[in-house]
Amino acid sequence: MNGRKIINAKSVFAVCFFALMVAMGATAVVFYTKNILMGKQVGPVIEPDVPAVRSFNARYPFPKEKHSGASPFLLRMQNLFSKATAVYGRERTIQWILSLRTPLSSPFFHIPGTIDEISGSKVKTNGTTMIVQLPNGHFTYLFQPEDSAESWGMIEDFSVWLKKQGIPLFLLLPATKMDDSITVFPVRIPYSYAHMMVRYKAFLAEKQIPFLDAKDVLLAENEDFYFWFYKTDHHWNVFAGRLMAEAIARKLNDEFHVATDVRAIQKENLTLVKYPSSMRGSMNAGGWIHPEDFEVFYQRKESFFHLMIPGIGIDREGGFNDTLIAQPHLKASNPYCAFLYGGQALVRVENRSCINGTRVLVIKQSLAEVLCPYLACTVQYLDAIDLRFFDGCIRTFIEETRPDVVLICI
Repeated sequence: MNGRKIINAKSVFAVCFFALMVAMGATAVVFYTKNILMGKQVGPVIEPDVPAVRSFNARYPFPKEKHSGASPFLLRMQNLFSKATAVYGRERTIQWILSLRTPLSSPFFHIPGTIDEISGSKVKTNGTTMIVQLPNGHFTYLFQPEDSAESWGMIEDFSVWLKKQGIPLFLLLPATKMDDSITVFPVRIPYSYAHMMVRYKAFLAEKQIPFLDAKDVLLAENEDFYFWFYKTDHHWNVFAGRLMAEAIARKLNDEFHVATDVRAIQKENLTLVKYPSSMRGSMNAGGWIHPEDFEVFYQRKESFFHLMIPGIGIDREGGFNDTLIAQPHLKASNPYCAFLYGGQALVRVENRSCINGTRVLVIKQSLAEVLCPYLACTVQYLDAIDLRFFDGCIRTFIEETRPDVVLICI
């Protein structure tokens, strides 16, 4: 009798679960058709000024084998990225589609978070990646150790090549919540970031490659390390972005003798604007945590800029508040993309209110997006290349543009 009840209960559960899956699937198909196939715009509408550039390989080609730069920095890495760009783009499109909310999405996405909260689990998932909840309520990804010899060798190779060009290289070592020299992980959670960083600094010192440790700069200003981060995101907030841009500008002035206008981004010359409950966070895909406030520093007396982002057809002039800060993104699902329109293959900024003649090239990934708009206020020219999307040759770009310094933030 009890066995029959158990079988009946399982049957009821199976039928209910199947019905829920059918309802979710049908609703998703309807929303997919409405939002994608019928051409509905998802996210902010950004009107292009000029035709967009889909590839940079023709404009900045890789050298031929007989060229003196036959093994340029990041050539292998860029080849990997160029092959992966299309795949990455498709993955982003799929994630974009999967992120579309339907009437049944909200309660369904809350189920994993609710189970985690009830069970007291400190290891969670945002749908694709494992994340850890720290005792202070912040979330972080786990550092994945790997063989770094090849990538470090490419850094050294690039440094040697730049020296021959008379261009200094400067590395910004990002501060991250994965750093176990500060972050106390729950029991049985593996960590190794701090050990890797000790070896990396020793390597850079041995090869005489200048660097700035962002962690030291941030902690000197505020000992609460987590003040500089969003609770449910791995990126720096605008307070860290502005401070690091100022620290970089000072280092360029003092140690590289490259002129910068630090006053342009000092706090007394900026106004902080808060956008309440608008930052959802990359580690909050389940949606179980209330969104955080998002802040932006705006110039009180705006500089005048010429902004070019070939990948999305942006070619416009105007003040800081309407060019380097993409206002449409502030009302979108990811306001972090407001900083110079998020991850773009190539961003070129001319600060026409600055006449120091300085040109800086930033080779970056997403972490540096929050500092680039403020660093652009201190120099006359700033170029930013994101390795995830740029399929051209960085050495060719450098040979044409001749920056005063190259900054890597990866």
